[in-house]
Amino acid sequence: MQLRLLCGLVDFVVVYLIMLLLLIFICTDVEEITSDVLGMMMIARDPESGQGMSDNELRDQVMTLMLAGHEVGRHIHYM
Repeated sequence: MQLRLLCGLVDFVVVYLIMLLLLIFICTDVEEITSDVLGMMMIARDPESGQGMSDNELRDQVMTLMLAGHEVGRHIHYM
């Protein structure tokens, strides 16, 4: 039960950050948005279809990066 609650909280935070960046994206230059990984993923387009990531794909990619960063940090800490 606690794990589901924690996963839901992390999902909420990630979606909130994506929506916040979308609002910033609407109000600023593209160059400012591309200064971080999330911004670059948001404006990335498939070279063949020209489509960007869906909201779910973007959220999944951010979650993957967060978990991968956590694992790397944990292993470095124990070295």
